[in-house]
Amino acid sequence: MEWWNDLWLNEGFAQYFEALCTTAIHPDWNILEEELVELQEYAFNVDSLSHTHSIRVDVVTPDDIVQVFDSISYNKGAGILHMVHKWLGDDTFQLALQNYLNSHKYMSARSSDLWNSLAYASNDDDLDFKLDTWITNEGFPLISLEGKTSLTVKQQRFLFNSELHDEATWWVPLEIISFDSNNLKTVSKHDFTAFSVNMNIDDSTVWYKANTDHSAMYRVNYDEDNWNMILDNFDTGVLSSLDRAGIINDVLAIARTGEVSYDIAFKFLKKLESETEHIVWDSALNELYTLFWMVLDEHCFGDFQDAVHDMVLPQINRLNQFTSSADDSRNDIILRGSLLGVGLYTGDSDLIATARELFDKHFEENYPIESNLLGDVLMAGVRYGSHIEFELVLEAYKTEENEQTKMRFLRALASTRERYLLDTLLDYSLQPDIIREQDTLSLLRAIAYNPEGTDLAWNFVREVHEKFHNDLLLNAGSLIEITTSRFNTLVKLKEVEEFVEEIDTTGSERSIARALEKIQLNIDWVENHSDAVCDQVTNF
Repeated sequence: MEWWNDLWLNEGFAQYFEALCTTAIHPDWNILEEELVELQEYAFNVDSLSHTHSIRVDVVTPDDIVQVFDSISYNKGAGILHMVHKWLGDDTFQLALQNYLNSHKYMSARSSDLWNSLAYASNDDDLDFKLDTWITNEGFPLISLEGKTSLTVKQQRFLFNSELHDEATWWVPLEIISFDSNNLKTVSKHDFTAFSVNMNIDDSTVWYKANTDHSAMYRVNYDEDNWNMILDNFDTGVLSSLDRAGIINDVLAIARTGEVSYDIAFKFLKKLESETEHIVWDSALNELYTLFWMVLDEHCFGDFQDAVHDMVLPQINRLNQFTSSADDSRNDIILRGSLLGVGLYTGDSDLIATARELFDKHFEENYPIESNLLGDVLMAGVRYGSHIEFELVLEAYKTEENEQTKMRFLRALASTRERYLLDTLLDYSLQPDIIREQDTLSLLRAIAYNPEGTDLAWNFVREVHEKFHNDLLLNAGSLIEITTSRFNTLVKLKEVEEFVEEIDTTGSERSIARALEKIQLNIDWVENHSDAVCDQVTNF
């Protein structure tokens, strides 16, 4: 990159090609699919806020530089590269990159240099202009389709606050899979930059799915008839796992804005009982975690836990709970770890008892536990145990040398339900001989994401934020954002606003604005949607 305003050329490339190269070596691992679902989720969560930033921004001060090292530069940048790659195809994309790298070897480059190489290789003189919309516009679009064979297609910026409006438009590469009455499919490709266009697809189309394999960086909404047709065919085997992951994530995210009913969203969630692919589950769980926090203080929270338990239990049982097999696929190994953690948090007494038994055997007999299950077992031991289990895990954290395992110990410590242990852990965050300095933010986030620890983490940050800044160079924005993102009351919003007025926010303006916006959005969601979700989980 020539200057920091093109940071994504370094970081977005690195993130995308890490997954692309690994997939080329081990295609059976499906790393690119996993990375795509994860990076879109991270990027969309930030980019759905009004206080986001475009990929390419003006960078003048050191504080400006720090603020662009985020999921927009990394994850959105990688997602745009994948979108262009899938649209142009392997050969054209590779040729463009060869030209780009050869032309700028031993030199710096700008976004326009990459666009020019892509435009030349694809014989599309306007491609550089089209691609520029993705790095100069803030946010990303929601693509809405109406009709069956003759479609009206519109784009608008997707924002969780649906009352805000933005006139920006993007170049939209749109691939549509059309299905006839026998579910035979036809693929058509379209692209546009206008706000609204009309297009035709196969005359025999009964239903369709846009954004094939969820490869483009936008969300998709349909009219009610097509949503219902997708629902009817969701588990028939005609949709790829990436398509199913994208559908689940889109319908739940769009429901947060009120553009799709939670009745439809929960009908899709019901389909998960028979879903066996972990990337589909991962996509759903990201949104379910948000719902968990939104209804935590509502009268229906117990019903919500029961509904989620009913979703995950069929697959947990299919996978023999904590018992693995030599024949387990990589997908099943990952899925088992993801779902068991959810099952434990719903309070399943059988799962908790088994996990605690494994915890005891691990520490008393050095019984080996598979890495994908270790975090769940540790969490169950600490969360549903006492100070004894907490101390065992704390000592293990101190001496552990494997980085991934060390972080599992740390997250388990933060899951305790005992407030005095959480207070102790927060105090340890200021003692580098106990909690490593580089683990401080991770610890604060983990405690804040524990229902028993949310207020404790926030109050602690208010008390010692200056020490965090002076000793660890942690800015106020990061501390505020990670400890307040689950707040959903006016009381908490006022607390944060008053705290912000009292401190130096230099270099933290954007992250603080995001934090305040998230809290207000949470408040609005509770007011507008909590009753609808409570109705769904009560009758699930």
